[in-house]
Amino acid sequence: MKVLIDATSIRMDRLHASVSIYIFRLLSAINYEDRSNFTLLIEKSMADYISQNYPGFNQLYFKGRGYKLFYWRNPLYYWYNYQYSKIVRKHRFDVVFNPTDVPIYNTSKLSCPKVVVCHDLKALKGDSRRLKNALVRWEYANRYGKSFQSADAIVAISKFTRQDILTYYPETTKKIQVIYNAVELDNKPTQPKDFDATIPYILYVNTLQPYKNIATLVKAFCAIKDRCKERLLVVGKSTAYWENVMLPLLHTNKVNDRVIQLENLSNNELRFLYEHASLFVTPSLNEGFGYTPIEAAICQCPVLSSMQESLPDVTKGFLNYYYPAIDEEALAHSIIKLLNNRPKQETLNKIANIYCECYSPQKQAENILQLLYNVAHQ
Repeated sequence: MKVLIDATSIRMDRLHASVSIYIFRLLSAINYEDRSNFTLLIEKSMADYISQNYPGFNQLYFKGRGYKLFYWRNPLYYWYNYQYSKIVRKHRFDVVFNPTDVPIYNTSKLSCPKVVVCHDLKALKGDSRRLKNALVRWEYANRYGKSFQSADAIVAISKFTRQDILTYYPETTKKIQVIYNAVELDNKPTQPKDFDATIPYILYVNTLQPYKNIATLVKAFCAIKDRCKERLLVVGKSTAYWENVMLPLLHTNKVNDRVIQLENLSNNELRFLYEHASLFVTPSLNEGFGYTPIEAAICQCPVLSSMQESLPDVTKGFLNYYYPAIDEEALAHSIIKLLNNRPKQETLNKIANIYCECYSPQKQAENILQLLYNVAHQ
């Protein structure tokens, strides 16, 4: 079976993006002796990185205009879609696997079956009162619709995501299969450079955007700063929201010296931070899956989570939760409670073992490869 995996979304500046991580974990789990059956469609600039880190896969190069084409269509959009379809026809693939949220270059039927992955539909839930936001939301809805319509099967990464798809696109019922994400961390923890781990800290690892609800966590920390010895360690790439909204909030509440922000950490460094944190907190409002609370729990770190969207599903009710997600008083109360009453080590070990089994890369790869086989031979 000849499989094309669309990895055109991967770029050097997006190696830590959730879709890139999704693809890398899948590639790692495919047996080396089977990799000759798979071809990766990538930008040529990624060729050396892929060859060094994921050897054995065939490569095809596709040069497009990336996300510049995503929102507003122009003649180039149709040209790249044509070129994409031409590659699939020329090499006579049995099935195409597209792991990105919304394909940039292909939203139409191909000469072979196609499987797409839906990570979440948060783009359809944003504020559409402004004209620009409404137009972007309309384009997303149109692109999702065409992607799902042209797909022979749709992978939803959680039960919540499956239900979300059905809410907006009920005609996709028979196409959807839930296959949970893989969660994997490096086994060799490495302390981040210039980070003092002897001072205890509360850990947050996620995108620094409003929908991840970092503001509620910062407000909760400000409320308890005099009742705990921990710092707040924020791991995430700096954004305009972080710099223009959150940093002034830290300054106003005079907690600049108690809040640290790190970015672009390796898996080894993330593992170290998870293992040494007093508590991990995820206050997220929108999650199609939610890697980070699972990762923290696998590292036997106590976890406090909101109950939004997919989080109760993927965490299986094993963690500590607070509600409602935007209530900083409820979050502050829960943080203090957990800092003063750490879960037993036996409980943390049990949760870690369950998650390792449920979210192993091998299990995810087996499910995806079986789906690709079924679709290619239906």
